[in-house]
Amino acid sequence: MIQEKYQTFWRRFFALFVDGLIFLPLVFVDRWVVSSGVSELPLFLWMVVMSSIGIAYSVAMHGTFGQTFGKMATEVIVLDVSETELSYKQAALRDTVLILTLPFSFYVAYQVAFAGVTNEELVKSPVAIATTDILYGWMVLELVTMLFNNKRRAIHDFIAGSVVIKIPSESLNTDTGDDDAG
Repeated sequence: MIQEKYQTFWRRFFALFVDGLIFLPLVFVDRWVVSSGVSELPLFLWMVVMSSIGIAYSVAMHGTFGQTFGKMATEVIVLDVSETELSYKQAALRDTVLILTLPFSFYVAYQVAFAGVTNEELVKSPVAIATTDILYGWMVLELVTMLFNNKRRAIHDFIAGSVVIKIPSESLNTDTGDDDAG
């Protein structure tokens, strides 16, 4: 039987959705920037920032708070497997696969900004197809791993030595009702 505090699948799912909503305005700005005819260097720099911002957000938020805004909203927290505070190193390790895809993202930015290659052409390239297949495979492995262990740890949690738990309700209530000053 899985302990209640580790039953976080749906909370993690909705946390991802909330975090996606946070970045939604940037998607519209990105579409405008990419299609507006911005000159090469600003376009390249914009695309590099857009490729990196989600990863930076995840690492910074998990390293600082153990949570993204989505996880805060769904009341889960990422901790060290010993259920102590998560380190920045662990936060970065949780996103290792996404960090490893950054060179491909920078390559795409270069191709779009300086070589005039369209997104449609890039999507059909063997490198893009292989990268997409790897990422989809990774997502399936993450899901399978998370569903078949007692602490609901995904592969990235094993890599980082982390675990996601529901925040105990007593941690959410900061008012202890103790008005004695001493």
